Amino acid sequence: MMTEELWWGRTPNPARFQRDVLEQVELENSVVLNFPGDVPWRSVFISMLQNSLHQTSATRDFLVIEAPYERDPKKRMEPGEFILKNHCEQWVYDNYWPTQTYGQYLASKPVTLHQMYIYVKGIHRDECEAWFQFVRDYLESFPENAQHAVFLLEVQCSSVSGYRQLTFLNYQDYVSDYDGLMLCLAVTAPLRCSSTQKQYIAEIADHIAGENVEQAGQLADEGVALAQSPLETVGTLFADYGYNSEDLEKRVHAAVWEAQIKIIFPKMEQFRSAFIRKHHEKLMGVMPVRNSNGETIYEPDELELGTLYFICNTKCHVEQKDYEKLRSYREARNKLAHWDILSYEDMQSLGLL
Repeated sequence: MMTEELWWGRTPNPARFQRDVLEQVELENSVVLNFPGDVPWRSVFISMLQNSLHQTSATRDFLVIEAPYERDPKKRMEPGEFILKNHCEQWVYDNYWPTQTYGQYLASKPVTLHQMYIYVKGIHRDECEAWFQFVRDYLESFPENAQHAVFLLEVQCSSVSGYRQLTFLNYQDYVSDYDGLMLCLAVTAPLRCSSTQKQYIAEIADHIAGENVEQAGQLADEGVALAQSPLETVGTLFADYGYNSEDLEKRVHAAVWEAQIKIIFPKMEQFRSAFIRKHHEKLMGVMPVRNSNGETIYEPDELELGTLYFICNTKCHVEQKDYEKLRSYREARNKLAHWDILSYEDMQSLGLL
């Protein structure tokens, strides 16, 4: 499945948004889709909507219209006039007389538009009310249970009030920043690597892309290469984006560090706990000790990696392989503590990925 289809079809909240839209439209309710300006893969959303509706209603066509917009209010065409002129038979437009609104007039004529789903793209915020009014006039002019067009109005506005004929669905009520990470996890799921690596790749992609879901999906699709060589992989993918190389390096470094703190650091804590359990009796024999902050430690469970390393280097001797592993984990932990990042090879050798 393509990344864009994963977003609209498998990522829970975007998929729920699409299902709710479908449910309303299948009930023949006209819907206002309130989108922010950066909805990912909007054209795919429309195509998937069209395909789903075609399966449930073979009698209705799906018409996609790009809403017109003129900056000069004097030059703007009313939505009803635009529909009559561009999407109805010529005689319908020619015979209009302004004793009725465009919506009322359209409803009174036997036009094929009544058998359609009509998706109106990109309605400018200055034109929202005009479109709402047109659709209300149109829908109110039909007797109950009469067949009429079902409108889907794509807008950017805060709310719809006073239009009971329209169902308002706000994209941002469904989708949050967390959904970008969910998409990345779905993209990495088929990879042939450990679940930790999949999560790590998803975290890097999500942190680098921020709110840009399409970008996050592209990065996650790079797979293990993103974990192995993050800066080179991102640089190649973003070559046409015009990023300053220094800014890109800082952005990637920060994203990788955050992913390592979230995914790798807890594994270091697991090693620390396991090391203490294994050598608990020996460690108890040298208690209490002071840590680097001058605090007195009475229980082995409270020992940090640095203090453990000092004890095992001076007072509490353990097997050489355990000591070397402790030293390596301490060095890795110190890197993360000082805003440095671990290489893919280091994480692999320590069994962290």
